[in-house]
Amino acid sequence: MPLIQIASVASISLLLLLGSFLAAKGRDRHRSFLWIALFFILLAINLTDGLLGLSGFYLQHPHLAGWEDPLVLLYGPVLYFFAASLTINQHRWTWR
Repeated sequence: MPLIQIASVASISLLLLLGSFLAAKGRDRHRSFLWIALFFILLAINLTDGLLGLSGFYLQHPHLAGWEDPLVLLYGPVLYFFAASLTINQHRWTWR
């Protein structure tokens, strides 16, 4: 297994572990933990797509390629809500 695949698997594992830990802590304490946990999980999904591309999975199953691309559009809003939950006291989530 090439070094890039080993590094990708290690990064994905660490991001998922950190994301699940922060999500578990976020329920008890602060909502910002949930937002940053979601960001880490989105990053892990993005790296998983790259790992599948490196391993040749998409050559065998081309109809599954690009399943992760729309999730990249969630990075901005997730980081915005993370920053808003840290900086605004008693932030009310409304549709406005």
